[in-house]
Amino acid sequence: RSLSINTSSITATANPLLQPRSNLHMAMRRSRSVFTSGFLLLGAAASLLGPACFSFASPGQTGRRNMFGLLGSVGAILAFSTEEQAAVAAPPWSGKYDDPNHPGCKREVSVTGVDMTISGTDGEPGPGCTPKDKVSSWKIRGKLLAEDSEELAIDFSPKGGPKDVPAKWVRNGIKFPDGNKWAKIGFKSSY
Repeated sequence: RSLSINTSSITATANPLLQPRSNLHMAMRRSRSVFTSGFLLLGAAASLLGPACFSFASPGQTGRRNMFGLLGSVGAILAFSTEEQAAVAAPPWSGKYDDPNHPGCKREVSVTGVDMTISGTDGEPGPGCTPKDKVSSWKIRGKLLAEDSEELAIDFSPKGGPKDVPAKWVRNGIKFPDGNKWAKIGFKSSY
């Protein structure tokens, strides 16, 4: 027998599995991952410290020392988890980038809160910045949707381009609607 399924009636709004993931969903997924890794570290610490750290029957100083050692380990694990969570909560936007459409030209991003500043250079006649090109500098602004957002809008109008161009952090750089991607220099993707 063969099974035939009519998929023409399934839409993205009717099926939540087909909808894109939200920033909140991605942040919650990262938080779960950090929480799970914290518990794994706690288990590893407990196995290294041995069963003596869980022994409360001994009224001597040794039992208390082990207990304080365990509490210190838990504190270190929680601090590590918080730092790790902060590190993965937002894409690492700030830094220098390579733009394949303008080889050798400067692309540098800095972020404060949700405000982004991009400074760069372009060569004339171009398309890149070589010693034979006349190089001009420019500065434009962008705005993240939220401080931990993977999406932003960039205003290219000071360069004669469109205003509010959407862009997105993709693995190791910034991807634009035209398919161009600025790869962050020296970035190893752990995000």
